[in-house]
Amino acid sequence: LRLVVVAHLALPAFAYGGGDGSTKSKFLAAYPMLFKFFLFWWCMFVFAVMAVYIFDHLLTRYRGPAKIEYTVERVIQSVADREAYWAQLVDPTTWSPTHPVLETADLRMVECGDDEKRSTNGSGKATSAASGAGAGAAEVDDSAAVAEPATDAGEFAPSKAVRPVPLSRLRTGLGLMLRHKGNSERAGTFACTRRCEEIVTPKKDTWRLVMKTYDVGGGYPYLADSEETEVEMEAAAKDGSIVCRITGKAAVSSRFFRWWTGLQQSAALSAEALLEAIEAEVGKSKKKD
Repeated sequence: LRLVVVAHLALPAFAYGGGDGSTKSKFLAAYPMLFKFFLFWWCMFVFAVMAVYIFDHLLTRYRGPAKIEYTVERVIQSVADREAYWAQLVDPTTWSPTHPVLETADLRMVECGDDEKRSTNGSGKATSAASGAGAGAAEVDDSAAVAEPATDAGEFAPSKAVRPVPLSRLRTGLGLMLRHKGNSERAGTFACTRRCEEIVTPKKDTWRLVMKTYDVGGGYPYLADSEETEVEMEAAAKDGSIVCRITGKAAVSSRFFRWWTGLQQSAALSAEALLEAIEAEVGKSKKKD
């Protein structure tokens, strides 16, 4: 056995360096120079990719996940009172089919359990979709619900139990379960569940909404339990304008992935687009009236 091992190690070396080891045989001499040029740079490319991957992994291991933080502010030239714009954030029953959330996802309203008391539903069942927004099925912990086979499997299945409730205005503990929409291969699969952590609406002061990602499905860019969004809407100024501010934070496992996909910039742009769309939605509804 030792002889076989030595032969396997020695013979390739002899083939490359010659029998006496004095001169090196040109084992690539038969190949054109162009081939050797591309082979060299291919090896350099593979080495660079592996170096970046290892360095990125070590950074995450010793310094923690990569953070994403942004703040977006928009001054809404209002054509309605503050409640109309606020409803576009917290009341899905008032949303039209062109609302930015409904254009990109199917949703249903759910009651999310306390993180400390939650328990995963092991029955593998889900209730039928009953949301007016056209949502799919979800894992639940509700004995009174009508059950049907779950449409999700593996990484696309919700990992935390929720209880479907009728579509209504958001309040603390309620959340929105979102599913991918469109013609992609993930259409209809579970994307995430966003839970309302806090909602405050004093009469003459700033209104505040805090949403946190309660559960995520396969392909979601942010780490579970890391994404939190805070929306602040100030009272109308004397000229009727309303200042709305979105502050978000999240974390991803790779700094290279954050840079390559432009997550920091795209998250801020998405928040800006949401505020712009909300202003347009209220404007359209007032024109219809």
